[in-house]
This record gives sequence, structure tokens and C-alpha cells, in this order.
Amino acid sequence: MKTIYTKAIALVITLLGCLTVSAHDFEVNGVYYNIVSNSDRTAAVTFQGSESGHSGYEGVVTIPETVEFHGTKYTVTTIGLNAFSVCRGLKSVIMPNTITNISSNAFLKCSGLTTVTIPYSVVTIGSDAFADCFNIDSIAVDVRNRYYESRGGCNAIIRKSDNTLVLGCKRTVIPAHVKTIGYGAFHGALNVRTITIPNNVEVIDNFAFDGCSILESIYIPASIKKIGLKAFGRCSRLGTITVDAANAVYDSRNNCNAIIEKATGTLIVGCKNTIIPDGITAIGERAFEGHSHLSAIDIPASVQAIGHDGFYDCFDLKEITLHNATPVKIDNFTFSGVPTSAVVHVPAGAVETYKANRKWNTFFPNIIAIGEKFVEKKPEPVVTEEEEEVVDATTSASAKKSTPAKKKTVRKTTKK
Repeated sequence: MKTIYTKAIALVITLLGCLTVSAHDFEVNGVYYNIVSNSDRTAAVTFQGSESGHSGYEGVVTIPETVEFHGTKYTVTTIGLNAFSVCRGLKSVIMPNTITNISSNAFLKCSGLTTVTIPYSVVTIGSDAFADCFNIDSIAVDVRNRYYESRGGCNAIIRKSDNTLVLGCKRTVIPAHVKTIGYGAFHGALNVRTITIPNNVEVIDNFAFDGCSILESIYIPASIKKIGLKAFGRCSRLGTITVDAANAVYDSRNNCNAIIEKATGTLIVGCKNTIIPDGITAIGERAFEGHSHLSAIDIPASVQAIGHDGFYDCFDLKEITLHNATPVKIDNFTFSGVPTSAVVHVPAGAVETYKANRKWNTFFPNIIAIGEKFVEKKPEPVVTEEEEEVVDATTSASAKKSTPAKKKTVRKTTKK
């Protein structure tokens, strides 16, 4: 009986494996759709096959207002979740004035996408809808749209209800009325070298400029009240950070090239040229994440903790100097991606204390006193058994050649 059950289960698994799971309900003229509502007769654009990123959409894709399937006409109202994601050959999508929703990740990592035009019918745009589309250089919203705008040819999408900039690009000029630079607004915009933030913006949301790898400088105006997590993460060429002296929440004291939260004394954003001032008590979560051109950092004695992923992927970091004799608090991911060959310099009397600290010793075996010169230990050569046999044989042969032959003693006998 057990054998029969086992064979039956195996057969079911085999049959299931032969089934092709499709993410789309039907296809018309090379565009794939899912039925959103049979009663409302609405449809959403989706991707082909069982997973996103394999639809093969490329060039210019035109989406019609309606499509027909099995004799029923459906109105196209949605660009679905991941519909065009990772379609690197996609240049632009012409959307009809029936589209009301552009879902999250709809155009994620469409690196060939150059233009975005939002029709007047769009009501919602999901998070990361255009994230990592670094070649976008033209963004326009139909002037009749009641929910979004791109006033004054600003090359951005701005949500009217709260004046939030939800999408920007390398040609964006942030309008003066914008209050918030939204979540991931410039995420992965690799071509953004400079950006001017007007003195009316109050919030720079999480991941706003994350991955703007050629952004060289930022100026934080007095109006800014909140800067989100990883707002400037992975901005590897960022070298100049200035906070307006009149800002009540943040500062960049002593021209330190960093953003410091005044109330907590926490450095929340750093860069390759940051000099951490005395008096800073903590380095915040992801403060230096992805700043790959950072080669050395000097951390004053006042710093007691470094947050999660604080120096994540700073893979060019070679020298870390700590002036606190008590091991600075870190977690298991604070220095992830930093080479273990980096040298950590600590006060002379604290070397053994840091070495005994499991987290510090796990990240960095090279912990020495400040002022001491690091001498890299060369690894002992590994000799295999075969090599040992060859060495032994050579040594033995050499010894035989070098040992002089013993002379025979001949006794002369005298005849009597």
C-alpha cells in the first residue's frame, strides 16, 4: 500500500512539473494582459510567462484603450506589478487615457527607458514604479491630470495632494512649491551629477537619492526638517556635503562634509571626504553605505556606537582609527562588504580589549595600536605530501653526493 501511495505522489509531482504556470490571461499584438474584473470588464498589462523580467518588451510599446478576449471587450486600466520590469530594451510606453493605476515596480530597472509620459487619467503611481531607470531624461504629465503634475517643464512627477516629487531624472529642476522629495524619487538615477534642493522642501524621504553614483555635492537648505534612511546611500562620488547654518534640525559643523542630527549627536549621512567631529556620539544606520571611494576614517573617542550597515559595502576602506578605549558598539552587519584586510588602529592600552571583542575581531583580525606600523604577516607556504617526498628524495641524494668516501686503511706487514 505504501508503495502505491509513493508512486501516486510521484506521478502528481511529475504532472505538476509539466504544467506551465502563466502570469497572463491573454495576449493581444505582443502585449500581455490579466483580467482585473469580469464585471467591470477591465484588464491590466502584465508580463509574459511565470516570472517578471522575461517579457521581452522592447522599443516603443503602444497600449490600446481596449482589448478583446473571447468576444468580450476589456478596458485597459492598469499597468500591473512588475509588468515591464527589467525590460532593458524598452524605450518608451505610450499609455492610453484609460490607465488609472501604475503599480509598484511596473518599470523597475528598465535601463533603456528614456521618456515617461503620464496621461490625464492616472490616479495612483506605486512605489519604485520607475526605480533604477537611469536613462530617463524626459518626464511629462498631461496638464489635465487632477492628481499629478510636471509644472513648468520641470521633468518630474509631482503629486498634487501633498506637493511630493515622486519621480525625478537627470534633467529635473525641483520646483519651489515642492514640500517632499519622495521615497526613492531619484533611486538609481546614475546620471544625476548635481541637484538643487529649494528652500521650501521639508522632507527628503527614504532612498530619495539612493544609488546616484555620480552625484558630487549636496546642499541641505534651512527648510529641511527630516532626512530619511539611506537618502543618499550608494552615492559613491559624493564629496561635498553642506547644511545651511540656519537649519534647526541638522548641521555640518566644522565643514565636516556630513549631515549631523543635532538633537542626538548622530552622524546620519557621510561621504568619502567626511571628517567626523569631536562630540559626535553615534554613526547612524547606513550612514556611509555604498560610499565605495572612502579609503580611511578617523572616529573620535566620543563615538559610542555605529549603526546597522553603517559602512556597508565600503569596499575600498583600508584604515579605521578608533580613539575610544572601550570597544565601540557595532552589530553583525556594520562593516559588511569591507575587506577583512583593513587595519584597525586603537589606543595602545585597548588593543587586546578590541581583539577580545568577538564582533570587532570577526570583521578585522588586523587590530594594532595607534602609531604602530602594520606589518603584514606572510602566510607559511603549504607543502603537499608529494612535494615533501620530492624534497626528502632530493635531500637524500644531495647528502650522498656530499659525503666523502671512507678510505680503506692498509696495514703493511714486515716479513721477519
